[in-house]
Amino acid sequence: MPDKTAALNIWDLFDIPTIEEGGVEAYLKTILLRCAGWFESNAASVFVAEADGIIRCQASIGTSISRTATITEGKGIAGSALHHGVAMIVDDPKDNPLLANHIQERRGDIGSAMVIPLISSGRKLGVLNLARNVSDKPFNEQDLAKANTLASNISLAVANWQMIGEIKSAHDQITTVFNLLNVAVLAIENHEIKQRNPEADRLLGRFPYETILMNLPASFAQGVNEAIVKAETGESFKGQKQSENVTWTISSSPLPNGGILLMVEDISSTVSATQELSRVRRLAEIGQMTAAIAHEIRNPLTGIRSAAQMIAHAPEQTDELAKMIDDEAIKLSDLCDQFLEFAKPAEPVFSTGDLNVIAERLAAVHAHEFEEAEVQLTVEGAQHTLVNMDKNQVEQVMRNLLINALQATSKGGTVNIRIFENGFEVSDTGVGMSEEILSQLFMPFFTTKAKGTGLGLSNCRKIIEAHGGKIEVTSIPTRGSRFWVQFADHLRVAA
Repeated sequence: MPDKTAALNIWDLFDIPTIEEGGVEAYLKTILLRCAGWFESNAASVFVAEADGIIRCQASIGTSISRTATITEGKGIAGSALHHGVAMIVDDPKDNPLLANHIQERRGDIGSAMVIPLISSGRKLGVLNLARNVSDKPFNEQDLAKANTLASNISLAVANWQMIGEIKSAHDQITTVFNLLNVAVLAIENHEIKQRNPEADRLLGRFPYETILMNLPASFAQGVNEAIVKAETGESFKGQKQSENVTWTISSSPLPNGGILLMVEDISSTVSATQELSRVRRLAEIGQMTAAIAHEIRNPLTGIRSAAQMIAHAPEQTDELAKMIDDEAIKLSDLCDQFLEFAKPAEPVFSTGDLNVIAERLAAVHAHEFEEAEVQLTVEGAQHTLVNMDKNQVEQVMRNLLINALQATSKGGTVNIRIFENGFEVSDTGVGMSEEILSQLFMPFFTTKAKGTGLGLSNCRKIIEAHGGKIEVTSIPTRGSRFWVQFADHLRVAA
């Protein structure tokens, strides 16, 4: 039996090795040893609820209990004590009124036992079991009173262990994620790198702060400095920089301690893959266009050939037939111009633009057309939505979608432009489209309009994909359509 003269000092519960120093079992065994000393016990065990909710044996002294042993609240002696939330003395289970439904035979090797439920802030953490030999005096009411008095302190010590374990587990998880990130992360304070991950070493080199900035390409260093200045003034930053064939996204945000967090990602492979995908798709589209172009060319050529043959047989109609040949040739020239414009890759010239400003400007420019058609136009959503983009190209896309929506909406209907974070949508209450039309909507030269070229939406998709984004459409016949445009995440700029 432990020393019966052991002094009762509550603070001893907390003056124990950390989990890192001695491990979980050593931590809890220290609690058990001190509790056993205070209560003159020969054996002790502690059961604690784990993350899965199961209450398992975490440590024991003076007795052999499997680490897989469990208790269930409301069942058995320990479970009943936890359920009722009070410490109890158990000399003979049959004599304890709280154990009336949990009668068990008395163990021959235990003279007296005391079960202390561990409850902190209403949270049932587990149970502490203390036992004395048959030859020792049994626990008495004084021991029980002391146990009830100390129960909250013991519970707090166990809760402290759990909290440390949870914090350590969360820290380990965060560290693992931090080290596996394909994004370079630097925690900087007073122009000194306090923490970095392996990707930062790979991408930027394991150098001091000033050396890293000196070794960066000029455009990249400019972006990093801009991000750092923003974060130092308490603002977040997100941008993109390119140097030759390398493209980076740069982000920064202020830290609570006054430092800043700088994140850099090499997205060159993503940009290259997006461009390649766009190129392959364009080739496929050009292949699909062949039949449509042949059809479009055949009609003017037929007219030109007929006019040429008629000139040979009716010279007196030369002026009229020459005019016909000229008109058809102009149609062919326009068709070639459209095809060349479509085949030309979209190469955005990036600068920071506000989607809301573009939407408001287009609404003002086309207000008269909507008034004449008696269609209501509204603009709503986030204010000052900043995006790195080619403002002229994006305005072209938004205008195309806006005019298409107007043309599809009859008198009394509505068209809405909604700006959201990193994108926008144009919706209408027009005629809508069938599934068959939707499946062909972005194909070059496909149109449902009598005078349409069928290249407008194809060009819209080409422009948005060049921005690393996507354009999608949903539509219900007779109820309207919604075109949804979202740019690549790295193009968003914090307002």
